[in-house]
Amino acid sequence: MNRIQPFLVCLILFISSGLTRADKVVRPTSMNSARLCAILSFLFIGAIASVKGDGTLETVFSDPTYQLIGVAVTPNSRIFVSYPYWQDKHKYSVVEVAKDGTVKPFPNETWNSFKKGEDGKNKFVCVLAVYADNEGFLWIVDPAGIGLGDVYDHAAKVVKVDLKTNQIVRIYRSRIRLRG
Repeated sequence: MNRIQPFLVCLILFISSGLTRADKVVRPTSMNSARLCAILSFLFIGAIASVKGDGTLETVFSDPTYQLIGVAVTPNSRIFVSYPYWQDKHKYSVVEVAKDGTVKPFPNETWNSFKKGEDGKNKFVCVLAVYADNEGFLWIVDPAGIGLGDVYDHAAKVVKVDLKTNQIVRIYRSRIRLRG
């Protein structure tokens, strides 16, 4: 597998039964591959994959059970995926994808253990985006709107995680009183 080039990662969306669904990751390896990936994003099933040297797509990660929405790839090829809490069936909000395709909750199980009725201020509620910067941090955006609803129990936040230690270094909370 070629080294991931984070700025070339794209998400391919699949429209099924009226729902936008992204459940795989595509990893292009050149600018032409990135263009191909962008074109395919409107045509084929949701994927995170790699374009091989012969031009074929290689699936890097797929999840047919849960809808993934956010993908972040670090300069050293770590892959993170976020899952929104849009339906009653929900397991994790943020996972790291291992090279063998297995996933583990990130940064830990506790942050991914939210259930309706619990305090969501120090747990992920409905993560919509993950972003890996060049400084070694993963930024996790949790607007905390279950099912695209109002903000849950004032739990909207942006979480900054140090990727060297996998520890949360800061939680940014809204100073504006949000509905919910």
